[in-house]
Amino acid sequence: APVGSAVPMGKDGASLRQQLALNLHTFHVLQTAYGRRRDLDASVGARGLHGEGYRGHIFWDEIYVYPMLTLRRPEITRGLLMYRYRR
Repeated sequence: APVGSAVPMGKDGASLRQQLALNLHTFHVLQTAYGRRRDLDASVGARGLHGEGYRGHIFWDEIYVYPMLTLRRPEITRGLLMYRYRR
């Protein structure tokens, strides 16, 4: 499924600005992690796709996105966990 198909996350009572911010951040996480599969030996960079800091180094920061990814795209979480398991 396309990355954008998992983005809409409107919360009842949230302002339009809050909904847009939540959707933007969800899109950034999915864009950075999308395509991570069990057979792909890669993880999420510390700055994602949004900055040159750390020059693509991999830290343990992806643990902070596991809860959201597990609910929306469990196959991505599985791929990220397999990356750690192989190390």
